[in-house]
Amino acid sequence: MLARELARRAGALGALVARVDDDAIRIGAGALALAPQQRALLLEASDSAAAEAAYRQALAQDACCAVAYVNLGALLSESRRFAEAVALYDQALEFCDATALVHFNRATALEEVNRPWQAVFAYKRALEL
Repeated sequence: MLARELARRAGALGALVARVDDDAIRIGAGALALAPQQRALLLEASDSAAAEAAYRQALAQDACCAVAYVNLGALLSESRRFAEAVALYDQALEFCDATALVHFNRATALEEVNRPWQAVFAYKRALEL
């Protein structure tokens, strides 16, 4: 029974994501009317370069948009651009209130650029928050 319900919900979520992707494609240039952060979320699945540009635009408009830092950092990490992700998370810590997620994501990126001791301190800070 639980498995059937989970499968049903997963199917509904998949349909919603497909509908969002279809809407984003239909909207095309009209997507520019969305806030940069919202536009970036729509673009992530289909155009990572455009999503990156939208996240950067969101940060240009609001240097303390923690969600944009987290999502852009994750996008950079998925592209194996870990040094850029570390620099971005450092910027987030400079401009925004510290969040556990920023520290945690920074720690994982630090590990990837072979800075394990800094990663340990970032993990500790994430746990403190």
